[in-house]
Amino acid sequence: MAGMFAVQVPALTRAQAAARWLELAPVAPEDGRAEMDQYGELTLSPLPTNRHQYLCGEIARQLLQQLGGSIIPSLAINTRIGIRVPDVCWTAEPKELLEDPAPRAPEICVEVASPSNTEKWLLEKAAAYLDAGAREVVIVDLDGRIRFFDSSGQSADSAFGLRLSL
Repeated sequence: MAGMFAVQVPALTRAQAAARWLELAPVAPEDGRAEMDQYGELTLSPLPTNRHQYLCGEIARQLLQQLGGSIIPSLAINTRIGIRVPDVCWTAEPKELLEDPAPRAPEICVEVASPSNTEKWLLEKAAAYLDAGAREVVIVDLDGRIRFFDSSGQSADSAFGLRLSL
């Protein structure tokens, strides 16, 4: 029996990922949410459900009420696991994030879970946003539970003093 050959393909550098993202931008479909993995492979997720979008809107509204600043929905961020797109982002200074893809994460990234998300994937994305410069990641679970994460892991409270409810 012949052995399997191993494929060793290095991940793209962040500069290579940004260039690849810009190459793919004209072909990204409008009927799904595009992201790109760390090897340059475009991945598509179905458009979110109405409930998902409602929860994103509620979180965005509460972030603005409590913190002011700016909301950027579906911001493409260059991370160590490719170009990832949180559902909602909050920043005090949006001008630094307008490059496509954003070279760093905003202060707060929010992921609203979808039925296809695994816990491992949600935590991997949270870690990637934090590594890319986010100070806090908020994960809204399917049951409406809200969890806060910072560079030391899950936290009982928001580093920004947020009181979010759904």
